[in-house]
Amino acid sequence: MDYRNTMPASNYQQQKLRVCEVCSAFLGIHDNDRRLADHFGGKLHVGFITLRSKLAELQVGFILVQLSSPVAQAYLVVFVIFPPCTQCIP
Repeated sequence: MDYRNTMPASNYQQQKLRVCEVCSAFLGIHDNDRRLADHFGGKLHVGFITLRSKLAELQVGFILVQLSSPVAQAYLVVFVIFPPCTQCIP
């Protein structure tokens, strides 16, 4: 017996969904502007934006701290004076 034909499809399976690139929430492609505005102003979405912004800020700070170390500065000087062989790099 074919159960797919006897069971009614739910509304959830019929909706066309897309994934929000910021917070990974499912959004309907036919959602009205009010619903989308509520999503983009929501705590979860705004929280992900804040979190990613802070992460980028910390990564830049970490890189600057790493580059300010004497070992990194010496490496940069050697790298600039003696650039790597272009034939050796795959």
